[in-house]
Amino acid sequence: MESAKFEFSLNVTETVLEELDRAEVFIKIAMFQIHRSEIFEVLKRKLIQGVKIEILTLPYDSIKEKIRKDVQERFEDLRRHGAIIYFCRWNIGDPSRTTTAVGRWYSFHGKMIVTDKCSIALTANFTEEKELDAAVIFRNNKNKKEEFINAFNFLLDLFIIPEGDDVGTIKNKIRKITGNDERFFELPAEIPDLHRNFWITDYPSEMCPIPNNIEERLYIAPFDCRGRNMLEKVIEEANEFVYLSTETFTDPDFSVFLIKTAVNKKLELKIICGIFSMDFNDRVNEMLREMIAQGMDIRSPNDKIHGKLIVTEKAVVVSSINLNKMNLGFSKSKHVWRGNTETILITRDQNLIMDAKKNFLEIFNLCNDVEERLSQKLEDIAKEILGEVYQLKPNPEARSLFAKLVLKHQINAKKFPIQLGSLTNLLVRKCNRISVTKNDIISALILYILSESKQGFNQLQERIKEFDEDVNINTILFSLESCNLITQENEFYKLNLQELLRGGSNNGSSL
Repeated sequence: MESAKFEFSLNVTETVLEELDRAEVFIKIAMFQIHRSEIFEVLKRKLIQGVKIEILTLPYDSIKEKIRKDVQERFEDLRRHGAIIYFCRWNIGDPSRTTTAVGRWYSFHGKMIVTDKCSIALTANFTEEKELDAAVIFRNNKNKKEEFINAFNFLLDLFIIPEGDDVGTIKNKIRKITGNDERFFELPAEIPDLHRNFWITDYPSEMCPIPNNIEERLYIAPFDCRGRNMLEKVIEEANEFVYLSTETFTDPDFSVFLIKTAVNKKLELKIICGIFSMDFNDRVNEMLREMIAQGMDIRSPNDKIHGKLIVTEKAVVVSSINLNKMNLGFSKSKHVWRGNTETILITRDQNLIMDAKKNFLEIFNLCNDVEERLSQKLEDIAKEILGEVYQLKPNPEARSLFAKLVLKHQINAKKFPIQLGSLTNLLVRKCNRISVTKNDIISALILYILSESKQGFNQLQERIKEFDEDVNINTILFSLESCNLITQENEFYKLNLQELLRGGSNNGSSL
């Protein structure tokens, strides 16, 4: 009987261990990192029982030095008992731009498992750390088993065999497309020579298709689809809600995409993510403020978050993709694409969607409000302003409140550009054009000011003259009145909110 299970918890690895223990014929694992002793114990036991095991993972030098020797010995013990271990030595891009990528992390970041009993797409690595992870498990599903086996074999063909020596066909495929252009294989200056035969600067764009539609399947990005485009496509098709989980979120383009989605679609948008970055803390803080300002509900868990998950009313996505530039993939020109090798599982099974929604919200409701965490980061400002500038001694409660007020002001400031842009869009579109004039901006500013409170002519003139001495306030106010977007009562102007919400009267008046 076919069955499928979704899980988002701290116990995904334990669940997967149980599935591995049911295997009777074969186990194929493709995974970024494998450290956990219990995994090796189960795999060794299955080898002794006669189960054939193949593992695709990263070379030993990708493992943290303090545990490398122990992990290597466990792998070699599996090999002695008959396991076939493949090491994906390939890398892509230029790691000099971050402190976390120094030539030892390599480009394969996927996580998938297939046995004779089940097929598993997961976000977890088999490490010793207890982390929030997600998985979809398909049991006794012949089609999924074949699909996952094909994906595993595709990875072997691309990166390992049939060329041998862990070379695969990737280099020949690139050469065939580029006419043997060796610039695609240049080794960055700071990378040791031992990586020379396994380095790719970019993929030709022909190798990394932009998805036309969303299929229910396991994708290997960027070769089946560009991960960034696929995740955006899943989110764009949602009409009700988007629940998103990621270990790290440092890509500003994806945050702009989410802001655009939040502004243009009335969605329930919830995010669980970590709020610290080794390389991009300032960027992360800025992005979080901007997203909160546009109404996204963002939370951070007490436990370490590792799950890469999207849930909408139409799909569940379990992937290995963090919302970072190399994970999502990006292009420096239309001719190339750069990105890690990732796994993306998409399912439209309604039972899995319901389970994923319920599971996500249970975790979400236990998480901390990101605003609280961000305000904690600002408490040093209270010490700096009150202490160093004014030689005062704020107690912990005072520092906390000061930081919260500063954060609230920062978030409110980030709401303004979108609000002003929205009003400008309303005015310009109403006139059936896309070009924006200075008067359009002034008109939008007046609407914004009136949304706060009604104003007299002199008050409006004083506030507008602060930005433009030459503007004719009378002309602009007359145009806004003609469009029925504002009305005058005695000496005060006020917003016609009902008309504004309808998008203004469509009388073609020039603004």
